[in-house]
Amino acid sequence: MTEPVRTCAACGTKRGKGEMQRFVWGDEQPVRDADGRCKGRGAYCCRDEICLERFLSQKKKWKRLFRL
Repeated sequence: MTEPVRTCAACGTKRGKGEMQRFVWGDEQPVRDADGRCKGRGAYCCRDEICLERFLSQKKKWKRLFRL
């Protein structure tokens, strides 16, 4: 069985779910979901440090990504 494909919220690259980091909304900011089991809408980001910095700095996108 194939792994689900997710899109990076920062760069738009499509990769397997296992290659991405998942974030959920909590305490007025995205929180990393280490095991992928937290409730709520998730957003995915590459494990690359540049993508992570871009994702965390794009605050205008958070409302749409997490459907706030």
